[in-house]
Amino acid sequence: MGKIILYHGTPDNFNKPILLEQKKTRDFGVGFYLTTYYEQAKTWGERGYYNKLKDWERKNDEEKFDYWITKYKSPPSPSILISGKIPFEKYYGIEYYVQKYSIDLKSLKKDFNVKEFRKASIEWFDFIVEYRSKEKLNCKPNHDVTIGPLADGGNLLLKLQMYENKEITKKEALKQIKFNGNNDQYCIHNQIILDYYLKIEGCDIHEYSDNT
Repeated sequence: MGKIILYHGTPDNFNKPILLEQKKTRDFGVGFYLTTYYEQAKTWGERGYYNKLKDWERKNDEEKFDYWITKYKSPPSPSILISGKIPFEKYYGIEYYVQKYSIDLKSLKKDFNVKEFRKASIEWFDFIVEYRSKEKLNCKPNHDVTIGPLADGGNLLLKLQMYENKEITKKEALKQIKFNGNNDQYCIHNQIILDYYLKIEGCDIHEYSDNT
C-alpha cells in the first residue's frame, strides 16, 4: 500500500501538527492521532470542542478576562464588560475542524519503526493497559508509529478499570470491549514524520451545537 488518506479531528485549526504534552493518558501514549475514517475524526473534533467548553465553564470570570486580553491584546467590548460575562463562543468561536492528510505508508514502514495491531488481540490490550496507566502520562513507546483498532472510549475505560480491580480476567475484558462500526487509529510519535512525511490536503469546518 502506498499513499493513504488520514483525518484528524480538532477544536483548533493549525497548519503544522506538533507533539504536545498530554492532560490525560491515551491508548497509544503521546502522539498525533489520526484515522482513516472521516466520521471518527469528526467525533474527535466534536469531543475536543465539548471538552474545551467544559474547561471554560470551570474558569472564574477573572481568568476568562485574562484569557481574552492575552488573545486579543485589548479588553472585551463594552457590552461584554457591562454583562460581566465572556461567553465561550465569543472567545473560541463555534467551529471545530476535520483536517485531511496524506502519507506514503510504504515509505513510512521502510524508513521508520511501525507497530501495527491488526486486530484487538491480547497484545493490543496489554499495550493499552500500559499506556492508559497514570505512570505513562506523557510517555511514548520506543517505536515511531502505532496503528490499531479503536474501541468505544467509555466502555474501554470501564473494562480496564474492572480488569485492574481483578473483577474480570484479561480475556473476559477483551471479549466485552465494544467497537462502534468501522474504526482505527494511527498514532505518530515522531516529530520528523509530522514535519516531512505527513502532508496536509485540506480542512473541513463544522459548526458545533448542543444537538451535535
